[in-house]
Amino acid sequence: MPAVKSRFLHELPEELVSGETGTASGYIEKIYSKPTESRISSSDEFVIGDHVEHKLFGKGKILSVEGSGDTAKLTILFSGNVRKKLIAKYAKLVQLQA
Repeated sequence: MPAVKSRFLHELPEELVSGETGTASGYIEKIYSKPTESRISSSDEFVIGDHVEHKLFGKGKILSVEGSGDTAKLTILFSGNVRKKLIAKYAKLVQLQA
């Protein structure tokens, strides 16, 4: 089934392009690959007891860490006895000096 290419394809980084293929209609189609683990920037490692700050929840202390790197699940106790479980990659935490 024919489809229209997304106008945003040209915005992908060239290092993600793994090759080109020709099609019967005569246009060249680029094939994109997923970034490898080494290309994904990793956040700082968090450890139990670290003091952090979150834009919405404020300052807090890490109570537990499940996993490692960007996919680590952090349980954090914020002020007001608010306990949150966040994924390191998306939490955008700032590590504070103890």
